[in-house]
Amino acid sequence: TVRSASPVSLVDGQTFEPVFNPAQAGALFGVIALPFGYWWFITVPEARIGLAKDKRLDSGEARAYLEELAASKEPRAAERWFFSKWLRQARPSKRRSSQPPESQVM
Repeated sequence: TVRSASPVSLVDGQTFEPVFNPAQAGALFGVIALPFGYWWFITVPEARIGLAKDKRLDSGEARAYLEELAASKEPRAAERWFFSKWLRQARPSKRRSSQPPESQVM
């Protein structure tokens, strides 16, 4: 006859200890670090460069927004506070400033 072991007798003899697996830790680190590294070293700098160009170009959306915010008479205190540094650093466009005044044109 075949005796079936009771579930209690199987559990009584087993103990579980935590085991550190370096390969598993390395894989976990790689799965987290590689996408983060790509985002931090590739995606973020590209976005910053794009935004810097957009703020300087005459046709840039960020520049148009900043000019509209600076000229607005509406009370937009939160927006003005948030973009205060950009508003202080806003430069006139190169195209407008590089043209001589009409009085100097011959």
